[in-house]
Amino acid sequence: MKEKILSKLLLVGTSFLLVFTPVSADTSFRLKQVTDASELTDGQYVFVEGGRALTTVSNKNLHYVTSYNKIGLLETEPYVWTLETTSGGFYMKMSDGYYLNNTNSTDMTSADQWHKESKWEFEFTNGIAMIKKDKGSNERMIAYDKSNDHYKAFRTDADGLKTYSHDFTIYKLVSEQYEAVTITMAKFATYCSENVLDFSETGASVYTAKVTDGKVVLSEIAGGIVPANTGVIIYKDVNKDETLNVPITEANVSVTDNEMVGVTTATAVLWEAENGKHNYILQKDNADGAAKFFKATGAKLVANRAYLSTTYDVSANAAHGLEIVFEDNTEVTGINASLMNNVQRINNVCYNLAGLRVAQPVKGLYIASGKKFVIK
Repeated sequence: MKEKILSKLLLVGTSFLLVFTPVSADTSFRLKQVTDASELTDGQYVFVEGGRALTTVSNKNLHYVTSYNKIGLLETEPYVWTLETTSGGFYMKMSDGYYLNNTNSTDMTSADQWHKESKWEFEFTNGIAMIKKDKGSNERMIAYDKSNDHYKAFRTDADGLKTYSHDFTIYKLVSEQYEAVTITMAKFATYCSENVLDFSETGASVYTAKVTDGKVVLSEIAGGIVPANTGVIIYKDVNKDETLNVPITEANVSVTDNEMVGVTTATAVLWEAENGKHNYILQKDNADGAAKFFKATGAKLVANRAYLSTTYDVSANAAHGLEIVFEDNTEVTGINASLMNNVQRINNVCYNLAGLRVAQPVKGLYIASGKKFVIK
């Protein structure tokens, strides 16, 4: 995958500081629950019962882990199994390359690829699966043995173990490409990628922008999917630097009425643009600490960022930055906590962006008296 250069936008003192960090699109795995036997194909899976994920065989006992990652799964992690389709069921292959097998007793064992024997079947009820195997007249299954705190292969013959209360949730590992996007304490950042990105599950909001009446009006992109080579503004309320793994998607989407221009290579941004337009760069206003768009000076904007290009001319007051508002025309204003508390007392109502009333607002973006406020 082609290496990209990702710039971090940080608030330091009274200015924005650009820090360069090389990153590249990478592959992660997410878990998708399997609810039907027809969804089981050759691939990688995680088997979980009672919060315990099956892991490798040791001393003929099948072990478990009580915690496991649901994102960023690696193929080498011990609880990731590979299913291999065969006549009458599946072979279950462990991360060490060995196959899960039964013996004539209730213990588990493992065998290399030349000695694999056990064919496992999966029987689903309400999305929960029983892992079992038919061997002659003896039906076997994987179940938890409380006596020694391990999983074993139980059978329903002379052992008298006839309960099938141990069902499993099965997750399939779905690989996806993602791009690492860093959000800092600045909370606002511009971004652009050569790929279509899906921000819908990152907790961040993405916006297009257009200048109206001398203010930069942000319009949220419905669904959070950003087309390739599209400049956007990202917002997320974070108290420390956070890297978002943003999935790359093949969705066919477009945005309109956007005056943000994205760059995927380092680009000098001049004040004068084509068609009578002028260019602006996102910076911090030293006067009030708010993020605003200021007149471009010709300095280079690093790769994977965006600038604003509009017919609005601020030349008469070059030190004046264009304020950012949301499309309902409420201003994004940087104020301190004590001032917000005064606003709260006057109006007796303060809400977060989820629409929930907040009794004691702390750092973040809030709505009071019909306006959006950022507490820093």
